[in-house]
Amino acid sequence: MLEINKIHCMDCLEGMKQIPDNSIDLIVTDPPYNQGISTCYGTSKHKKPKKCDWDKNFDIKPFFKEFKRIIKNNGMIYIFCNQHNMNDLPKSNLILVWDKKDYDVGDTRIWSCSHEFIKIYKFGIANFKYNKRPRGILRFNKVQNAASEEFKKGIFRNCQEHPTQKPIALIRHIIKFHNVNLILDPFMGSGTTAVACKQLNRNFIGFEISQEYVDIANKRLAQENLKGWFDNGKD
Repeated sequence: MLEINKIHCMDCLEGMKQIPDNSIDLIVTDPPYNQGISTCYGTSKHKKPKKCDWDKNFDIKPFFKEFKRIIKNNGMIYIFCNQHNMNDLPKSNLILVWDKKDYDVGDTRIWSCSHEFIKIYKFGIANFKYNKRPRGILRFNKVQNAASEEFKKGIFRNCQEHPTQKPIALIRHIIKFHNVNLILDPFMGSGTTAVACKQLNRNFIGFEISQEYVDIANKRLAQENLKGWFDNGKD
C-alpha cells in the first residue's frame, strides 16, 4: 500500500495499481475536462499563459476501471465535470449542481454558465451520513483569480494556483457527509482535496503528475492555519 497523507508525483494509473482492491472509502476528484485549457497558473506573481497538455485527449475509462476496483463496497465516488464532458463519464446514480454564485467565462451574449456538475457513483449501502437530507445544489463561491480586483483588496483569501481549482469549502462540504478513514484524489492538482482532508482530520492518498503542482500543494499543506487561510466561503 502506498504511503498515506502524501501527494505522490506520478501517473495515477500507475499509482492506483499499488492500491489493493476494496481499500478506499471515498474518491473525490476533478479530472481533465477535454476543453484544451490554454492558461495555467504558477507560483509567481506575474503568471504567464501556457498550454495545458493534460486537458486534451483525455479518456476516463481506464481510470474509472481502477476506481471501481479500489473503492470499498460501501464507498462513493464524486467526479467533477461540466456541460462539455459530462456525457463522456459513465452513467451515474446522481448528479449534483455546483452553483458558483457568480458569472463565469464564455460567450457574454447568451446565458452565463455559472455552474458545474458533480457525478456521484454509489456502491452498495453507501457510507453517507446526514441528520437532514441535504439538497443537491451546492452554493459555494468559485476560487478567485489572484488578478481580480476583489482579491487585490483582500476580500478573498483563496488564491487560484491551478486553472480548474475548486474551493476548499466545497470539497470539505462533500467530505463531511462521510464518516470515512481514507480518501483518494488521483488528480490532485494544487492540493485542494488534501487540504480539506487535513482540516477534517481524514487520511488521504493523492496523485499529481506535475511536480510544480505537487510543490504548490505541499506548500498549502504546510500552512499553520489551514482553516482560516484557505476558506472563501462557509460550509
